[in-house]
Amino acid sequence: MPGVPKRRRGGWATASLGSTIVFVDQVKRMTASPTVDKNEPASRFEMVTDEGVAVLNYHEGPSHITLVHTEVPKAMEGRGYAGALAKTALEYARAKGIRVIVHCPFVRSYLERHPEYAGLL
Repeated sequence: MPGVPKRRRGGWATASLGSTIVFVDQVKRMTASPTVDKNEPASRFEMVTDEGVAVLNYHEGPSHITLVHTEVPKAMEGRGYAGALAKTALEYARAKGIRVIVHCPFVRSYLERHPEYAGLL
């Protein structure tokens, strides 16, 4: 029944109007999603939270951006922060019309899962 709390192993869930159930721990993660900022002086895309700073370091030239390394603090792992950094960097390159050079293993794996960005390479 929609809107009625349901018990699940390890916590409570609330059913929404459809058949989707959103668990409390998932809601916490979704509502606490910081924005990605491009910190040009530090040459990195970053997400700042109370738990730390997740970063994607880059080098930018006139016609390309090299994505060097993604780092997410242990306390922030598993919440999609690295993916948000990669997506933002790739969207930035697309908007600027520049080529992407990938040195970061995480971004390389992200690109394998998101072929819509293959044209940027």
